Amino acid sequence: MVVFFSLAGIPPFSGFLAKALVLFSLINSNEIIAASIMMMISLVSVYYYVRIVKLVYFEPKKITLFDERFQTTFVTSYFDLDCLTIALVLSLLILAFFNPTLILLTSQYLVLGLTGF
Repeated sequence: MVVFFSLAGIPPFSGFLAKALVLFSLINSNEIIAASIMMMISLVSVYYYVRIVKLVYFEPKKITLFDERFQTTFVTSYFDLDCLTIALVLSLLILAFFNPTLILLTSQYLVLGLTGF
């Protein structure tokens, strides 16, 4: 729910700050048409994000214990490449959260090295 509200740009979340800064910079540079289009697209996205949250949290759930139309066999191996990839990406995200300077410096050195500076 927090992720959807952040994507929608609801004020206490970080998505609001990003959208507000882009909107204010568009208005300051006299790009009123682009700011209006951004607001309309943002309104449509807010409707769909809030609709998903409403369906997930506030609509009654239909629980069926057995349905013959959906017979699926799942493979439950825990040491797959998928699990390893998810664990690696999750650990990198946690590292980036606690130490963002490492990513910023690495990307700066990478860009400077690729451009020849």
